Amino acid sequence: MKKWSLTSKLYGIGIAVIIPTICYFILKSLGHTGHVYTPGNFGIDTVIERTVEGKKISDTIYHTLGTTNFVSHLNKPVDLSKDYPRKTLVINFFTTAPSASSDKLTYHIAHIQEGFKLKKHDTSIQMISIGVNPAVDSVAAMRAYANSHTLDHDTWTFITASQQELYRVAKNELFLPNANRLLKNEVPNEIILIDKYRNIRGYYNGLDSSQVKKCIDDVAIMMVEKNKIHEKKSRE
Repeated sequence: MKKWSLTSKLYGIGIAVIIPTICYFILKSLGHTGHVYTPGNFGIDTVIERTVEGKKISDTIYHTLGTTNFVSHLNKPVDLSKDYPRKTLVINFFTTAPSASSDKLTYHIAHIQEGFKLKKHDTSIQMISIGVNPAVDSVAAMRAYANSHTLDHDTWTFITASQQELYRVAKNELFLPNANRLLKNEVPNEIILIDKYRNIRGYYNGLDSSQVKKCIDDVAIMMVEKNKIHEKKSRE
């Protein structure tokens, strides 16, 4: 059996202990906490309290997107709770009428779409732009607007609904604090991130390029994350 010299042993200890320790303090100095960041959860439906071994435990039940009734720029019905299965939804609001804020939001959504176009048609995310004014954002108007902003109609869908449905979805499904803007045909600034299980995972200011970048980073993380609560094996 080969005997290790004292020098070899010290060298091995240096690799196994000293180098990781140095790396730890370098990361610590850069602000790394050692925890892997994942996007949060939003929209609480209820909190269930139970007792386990004499201790009270609270289980938070987060909202799952319910049935919606939209029509797309391709004149097809859209239910965000069932359509686009296994896709992450990146949702924003827009109008086909002249609007500087709407145009900037659309520009940023186009940037997100382009950023994830790893192949001819990306199949993991879906851009959803919701027209806020059904009287103006007709199917024909949305189709023309879509044609002027993207060539990929498979991964970017423009939709609208009645004013009552728009308000209901914004308030009760997307939990927007400024949902009342939909009653005035105004365009909210938020980009809303919905995971493949139809849970709300993030809100971002769509007019702020740094917030848009954060949205892109969060989408990338969600593409590879595992959600044990929703995985089939955990439900069996």
